Amino acid sequence: MNPLVLCGDEKNPIFRSVRAGEPARIDKLAPRTTFVRTLCALHCISAQVQSRFQKHLEDAQVIDRLPSKFAPSLMLKKLLMPFGPTDEDRYWWAQEEPHLLKDGALADVDPSRTLNDSQLKALESAAENTLTLIQGPPGVLDKQTQNTLHESRERNSLGTGKTTTCVQILRRWAMTFKRPNKSCRILATSGSNIAVDNLVEGLLKENVKVVRIGRPESTRPELAASAVENVAAKMLGVSSLAEVPSFHQRRQALHQAILEAQVVCCTAVTAGGGLLRDIYFPLVLIDEASQATEPATLVPICHGCKQLVLCGDHCQLPPTVKSEKEHSEVLKMSLFERLALTGVKPVMLNVQYRMHPLLSAFPSQAFYEGKLLDAIMQTPVEKPPSWKYKHNLVVVPVFDQESPKGTSHMNEGEAEVLVPWCLRPSASCY
Repeated sequence: MNPLVLCGDEKNPIFRSVRAGEPARIDKLAPRTTFVRTLCALHCISAQVQSRFQKHLEDAQVIDRLPSKFAPSLMLKKLLMPFGPTDEDRYWWAQEEPHLLKDGALADVDPSRTLNDSQLKALESAAENTLTLIQGPPGVLDKQTQNTLHESRERNSLGTGKTTTCVQILRRWAMTFKRPNKSCRILATSGSNIAVDNLVEGLLKENVKVVRIGRPESTRPELAASAVENVAAKMLGVSSLAEVPSFHQRRQALHQAILEAQVVCCTAVTAGGGLLRDIYFPLVLIDEASQATEPATLVPICHGCKQLVLCGDHCQLPPTVKSEKEHSEVLKMSLFERLALTGVKPVMLNVQYRMHPLLSAFPSQAFYEGKLLDAIMQTPVEKPPSWKYKHNLVVVPVFDQESPKGTSHMNEGEAEVLVPWCLRPSASCY
């Protein structure tokens, strides 16, 4: 465990008493970073269209907010607003083409992997439409990953088909993007550092110039070379930016490292940081969008976004909202889910390779209207002889509550109920 380091004013009597060995209580307050950045995004997207003179006054007087010039395009803004447009309006507006990619170049950029039909459909939609929702159920691997899966048998270490599709979209964007000026780049975000690292790893394998923004300790060690601090240090010929005494020089090097990249990757809230304040992102992809609150999802969109791809699955986990206040209930519906329920039809990646067909039948019927299909598997369709039960899926009701255990949770009552079922010689259950 890392030691707790306290820094304070030597003249402060409380600090002096702590230094003298007297006991003290430390209260950790919640950071306001997320709140401030989401609030800035809400101000930005809800601001009225202003004249050039009004914009000048806004930029000069309200320096803590994002300038209204970073608001998404008018078409995307109308799509995202919860009130006003009908479901039919959203359906057609989402298919408007923003013309950000080079004409005729898309036909020359084929996927670098063999994709199934639903993944190819998602790829085409992301290239042509203003807004694309990509629904990725669990276990939808691409065909190349499927072959690797059977060869290596390391199921948990392999990316899903949703992540593969996201990487292919970003690769295609990077190769065909018509940048209107030198401050425009492509932005790829997610709610978690793990998902961002997966995008960075996939883009590096596709030889896409990518830079990772965020705390270095949150990045996997093998991806450290893509961290913006390390890229900037390499450009300056030093091993660390700490060796550069000038703040202006460090900041300029970081900015240049971002401009050298084709794709910028970071978490959704990090996109609202000062390092990206002067960068426009007309093309934005947000992974795990169904697990992020709507205000957090707006942060990366409020960088001049004109073409947006949201990837997720509203049939799985919703956003995590810890507040128990009544008005917090509205945060439990993600932007992805709200749009999917109000006219924007998601492109579903409907071929799964991870689950055995005997198990996938239940989620396909219960959550995906029977649309989740099984790929050709190299495992037998029949139940194995070691399976003791009549049915393929055994559901055992447990009514005990979870209790905290370290950084996770445990349920002893669940274990007490399930262990006897596993030890039964035979059973007939549903």
